[in-house]
Amino acid sequence: MNSDDMAAKVREVWTQFFREEKLRALRFGPKPPKPPVNKKRKLPKQEVPAVSVTTPAELEGYVACFRSVFRYSSTRRQALLYLLGLLSDLGRKNGETMEAGIPGATQQGVWDFLVRSTWSAPELDKARSLHYFGVRGVAGRAVDVVIDEVSEVKQGTDSVGVARQYLGCVGKTGNGQVTVTLHGLIDPYDVPLCGQLYLPEAWAGDAERRKQARIPEDVAFQTKPQIAWQLLQQVAGWVLTIGRVYGDPGYGDLQLMSQLDGQGWAYCLGVRSTLTFRLPEEPLPPQPEAPAYAGRGRPRKAPVVGPQLHTAAELRQALPPEAWHRVAYRQGVDGAVLAREFAALWVWPATKDRQGTALWLLLERPLDAASDDTKQYVITGPETAALDELAQLAHRRPLIERNSYEKDNPAECTG
Repeated sequence: MNSDDMAAKVREVWTQFFREEKLRALRFGPKPPKPPVNKKRKLPKQEVPAVSVTTPAELEGYVACFRSVFRYSSTRRQALLYLLGLLSDLGRKNGETMEAGIPGATQQGVWDFLVRSTWSAPELDKARSLHYFGVRGVAGRAVDVVIDEVSEVKQGTDSVGVARQYLGCVGKTGNGQVTVTLHGLIDPYDVPLCGQLYLPEAWAGDAERRKQARIPEDVAFQTKPQIAWQLLQQVAGWVLTIGRVYGDPGYGDLQLMSQLDGQGWAYCLGVRSTLTFRLPEEPLPPQPEAPAYAGRGRPRKAPVVGPQLHTAAELRQALPPEAWHRVAYRQGVDGAVLAREFAALWVWPATKDRQGTALWLLLERPLDAASDDTKQYVITGPETAALDELAQLAHRRPLIERNSYEKDNPAECTG
């Protein structure tokens, strides 16, 4: 077959192919477009500044402390490269930039370390925290635990737990993720203990999204106070002695307070102004007797008369001016003395059918009477506690954000 015959044969084959494709399209409709191939993009080496080829001996020694968690040498090697990437000056610390800027690191290695490796995050949290306390020489001392949140803004919808919710990093509702964290305080040191991603109800009840995100079946919806309580029990299982638990108003609910009382743990929690209390000077109302049985049907029960309750906002309004005192509770970053007005009441947190442990309700307001920046806290302790002591306890939790989460003040870190 000469070249002319070959070209004619090729034209005939392609003509027949297009004719069949056109008939198929008329009968079944056009074919859907092929999905784009998701290829891993490799950044050119010159786009990312290369990190030093030599790994610091201190970092190698640090990773070696966790042989009980990273049981394979390959996993320890990937952990070393990943930490080197996080501590580097790379702009975006992901698999692409680490592969381009860190000798020996690959996108596949980062993926395997974070997703496919069998090491346990709770075991790592335990080993890391106990190692830190041992190095600082404070092992065996009581640890104050701060409940806090870490939030991150997200633009998409595929990241696990991303939803429209309040984000502390921007101070308003936005699209992002929230992680409940525990932070340990042993003066003068502090260290992150553990954390758990908050899974909104929309995610917990969506089987398709759970499957795509590989969320385990045993992970159910939990409120943030429930997550905090679970993490507290986890930390207590590390044979740590918990001193006092701190938290903001998002965690000052009666259920968590009752659980902390059951463990005998002291706490200082911010509460909302709608939380109700009973005053000790107000006696419990007498309970009426049950109506006499008439001989037919079930005997009627006596109605339950609950105690007289007051919200924190109502108690604030009822206080006389002489109940408020100016207290200097801390020095600011610039050395200035921080002061506000405080008042304290000995109360019982209560509802109509349940009463908690007697404690202090600490009320706070700014020195400027025109400002409405008021706060309230519940603090366990002796009935003889001084007002300035209560004020200092109430303002201990914000030190965590200043010392450990704010990037602009590295000199302020105490850990």
